[in-house]
Formats: sequence, C-alpha cells, structure tokens
Amino acid sequence: RTLSCWVNVDVNESVHIVNWGGTGLNESFGFFHYVNGSLYFYRHSSGTDTGHDMVVGAWTHIVATYDGETVKTYVNGGAEAIEEVELATTDSHLFIGAKMDGSNDFDGFIHQVAIWDAELSAAEVTELYNLGLSGDVLTHSNQSNLVSYFKNNGYSADGWRDRKGSNTVTLTGFTSGHDGSPAGTPESIVVREGLN
Repeated sequence: RTLSCWVNVDVNESVHIVNWGGTGLNESFGFFHYVNGSLYFYRHSSGTDTGHDMVVGAWTHIVATYDGETVKTYVNGGAEAIEEVELATTDSHLFIGAKMDGSNDFDGFIHQVAIWDAELSAAEVTELYNLGLSGDVLTHSNQSNLVSYFKNNGYSADGWRDRKGSNTVTLTGFTSGHDGSPAGTPESIVVREGLN
C-alpha cells in the first residue's frame, strides 16, 4: 500500500491529515500533525514520529508505504522514517482532513491524495514528488497499482471526485468561509478543513 498527498498546515495543532482503512486497532494508515509541528505516521491509536517538523504555510509532500511488514515514510521525496509494524489495513474508509471518527479537523490545505495497492519504491516516490504540486498523478509511471486519486478542485463532489477509481465522495465538516478560494499555488483550488 502507498498513500500520498500534498499538505500545507495553517497552525501547529494536533490534527489528522489523511487516514485510510478501518477504525479498529492497526487498521488505519495515514498522517497526523502534532501540536509541536511534528509529522506522524498514524495507525489508529498510536503513531510514529517521522522526524520531520511541518512548516506552517509551506507545501509539503508526504508519502507512506507498507509492504506487509515495514512502514516507510517520505517527505518531499526523501526517506524519513522506517518502522516494522503489523497492520491489518482495509479499504473500508478514506478520511481527508479528519480522524476516522470525524474529529480532529485539519486546518490547512490538502491536495492530490493518491492511493496505490502496492508499495511504491523510493525511485517511484521521488518521481511522484517531482511531478510537483500542480502535476498530475495520472501521469506517474505506476498506473497499474493506482487505486484512487483525488485532485482537489474545489468544494464540490466533482472537485473531490476519484479520478482513477470509482469511489464516491461525501463532503462533511465544511466550515463556512473555507470554500476553496485559491491561495498561491497550486493552480487548482484547494478546500480547507474536515473533509471526508
């Protein structure tokens, strides 16, 4: 499995960025931003510090891969942390901007959430990062294992539609005034706060 996205935090607070999987112990697979600025790989009720501190207002590319035994995290194309862990991940839920129970709403911007059903290699992660913020994951060399790709194009079901698979999107937790207004780059529009 591989999960990737671009993220830009507004403030240092404890919030979930993206989570994929189930709600049971070690079923989820995602990222959490801690109040001190640290980026964590998250698996239900615990996590692993990636060793990377997020910079408020800066775009960061984050990736987590899992080969059945080892989780590897990458930030901006480079390896950050490796941990051996047993996960029982499922394909049952994808939460963008919130914890699996809908709490811990993210305050910032999330873009280009992509999921593969295989572990991307370090070279493939670098290729993904090099596509850039305005790039298109659908041009990545590993299309055969790409399951879902959500390129945020604003607050609407079409803006968050799955461009690779056939998954439907339900938007909740929307905060008035955070309606996908353009903010610098990327060229597409991003939506803020608590989307799942």
